[in-house]
Amino acid sequence: MPPGTADLTPYLGRLKLLRTDIIFASFFGEAAERFLDAVDAFGLRTSRICGPGWLASTLDLPRIGARAAGIIGATCYLPELDSPRNRRFVADYTARHANPPSEFAAQGHDSARLLMAAVEALGGNVSNRRAFAAMLARTPFAGARGDLVLDPRTNNVVQDILVFETRKRPGGEGVDFEVLARVPSVRVDPEACQMG
Repeated sequence: MPPGTADLTPYLGRLKLLRTDIIFASFFGEAAERFLDAVDAFGLRTSRICGPGWLASTLDLPRIGARAAGIIGATCYLPELDSPRNRRFVADYTARHANPPSEFAAQGHDSARLLMAAVEALGGNVSNRRAFAAMLARTPFAGARGDLVLDPRTNNVVQDILVFETRKRPGGEGVDFEVLARVPSVRVDPEACQMG
């Protein structure tokens, strides 16, 4: 459906007639909430709901709650990652913002960690922009997502991708993420990064 479509009725009606096993959706924010409500209204929860991680982002879970249960998605970050570095990041972030961090918060945190690592590697001298850019491309850094490095061919971070399922919490309030699989060291295809 076209972006910004407010009325999901014709599209979900067709899916109901098709008796589809899986529905892939790429909504986020309020649109994800409307989509999940419409899926429930059409009785389509017998279909698996799949999509990118932002379909069930921790940014939206306080509002969406248990309606996000059963989503299978893929993302570069979940607050449930079990490492000392991430547990510290989650605790600090949650104490400051009263909600767990989203994938976007982790990416911002990790970007700052990369900048700090490159500045430290240059002894604080960032006056030469080319040298600083080159240092960014070759400096490994530790982030909430783990040990990371930039791919010099694309300038994208090399990172693990997590396949997850959202599960209702005991008592029915909200959801937790269960990691189903981890795809290690994913690099973006250089051909996919070309504009044109």
